[in-house]
Amino acid sequence: MAKNRILLLAMPVLLAGMQIAHAAESQTGEPSFRIGPEAVWNPGQTVVSEVRRGCIQLSFPELGECFAAGMKKVGASPEAVAFTHLLKNDGYLLRFVRVGGPDIAFVAFPFRANENDGCLLVNGDPALINVDDLRNLPQDEMKRDPAYESLLTEYPKAMLWPGDRGDVDTVKVAPPKASGRSFLVSYMLLNGCHACARLATVWFRFDFDSKGKYGDTHYQKLERLPPVQ
Repeated sequence: MAKNRILLLAMPVLLAGMQIAHAAESQTGEPSFRIGPEAVWNPGQTVVSEVRRGCIQLSFPELGECFAAGMKKVGASPEAVAFTHLLKNDGYLLRFVRVGGPDIAFVAFPFRANENDGCLLVNGDPALINVDDLRNLPQDEMKRDPAYESLLTEYPKAMLWPGDRGDVDTVKVAPPKASGRSFLVSYMLLNGCHACARLATVWFRFDFDSKGKYGDTHYQKLERLPPVQ
């Protein structure tokens, strides 16, 4: 009886601790679970369009909440819905590539006007890295490359954009080393705007140590494309 009373008295404290932990998780954006193939939701464009259409009259955050609820209604797994919550209900996991930590997550963003596909490196430290956040790339290293300088003299409006993440080959896994693992991620140099001609492919390298902890990102190379006729 005394043990039961102690447990009852402790319950509010335990619940409060759980709420604090959940709040901390939501603020940091760090998942409380390991992401895997069970979090993939790929029901086909018809189903996605139907779920999207049921929410389109709303705006965020209600729009995202409606979309996540719609995913659940049409049979998305709890893991898939949880992953969508990690993205603040802005997208879902379309394709998962297991590498062994970190892993690669290709993501779809159904409500964005441009760049509806994206890519995250997941299950490392930190648990989520958005490779398409251009602010985190060492673009100064790229700008010191003579190949970039030469291209810029011909196309002064050249600007960097994320790669087409609908193509899984835009993210490659380098051969593993004893010191850790690296991911090669490609980006596009476009002639001044999103719809403008593609001038070159640029590669950056994301380095992790043997325990999956992120180290740094470095410019790798620039590959010029033939001029559009």
